[in-house]
Amino acid sequence: MSVKRVSRRTKKVVPPILRYRTKRQTKFRVTQVRNGSFENSSFSPWRPVGNVSLARVRPHTGRANARYSVLPGQSASLTQTLSLSPFRSYRLTFFAESPSSTGILRVRLLGSTFSGGVLNLISIPSGRYQSYSLTIPAASLLGRSVFNLEFQVTGTGTGSQLSVLNLDTVSMVSI
Repeated sequence: MSVKRVSRRTKKVVPPILRYRTKRQTKFRVTQVRNGSFENSSFSPWRPVGNVSLARVRPHTGRANARYSVLPGQSASLTQTLSLSPFRSYRLTFFAESPSSTGILRVRLLGSTFSGGVLNLISIPSGRYQSYSLTIPAASLLGRSVFNLEFQVTGTGTGSQLSVLNLDTVSMVSI
């Protein structure tokens, strides 16, 4: 006994040769960022400067995240050296959460003409992580292959008002 299958979309009988949907091949993209979820017991290979620490209180994924706590007029940063293909474009993605009403997050790819991104911490949600994505065009790499990715928080409040940022799940893939 043969079973005929009817298409839900066209309401027509589907010939047997078309019955089986082929599986989409998933492309796995390798991130250029190492320890992007801050799961190592240290920041390595990130280079921290200023008041930035590993925290286990509010990670987006895994058990840890980077936490910036910056006083007004000061800065803290995490920098990592990346090797990129000089003629490819890249997408940088990261997750951030901030309970602060003051401060600025600046994301840069040092050594390129990529202008980066600047976010006021007040625009970053408090209590939940938000995904952010930046596209880095191949032309901004200037034919070079070694760059420093930097996440810098600058305190802009008054007195002893901290600018706090939680950063997690940083990745960069070619597109």
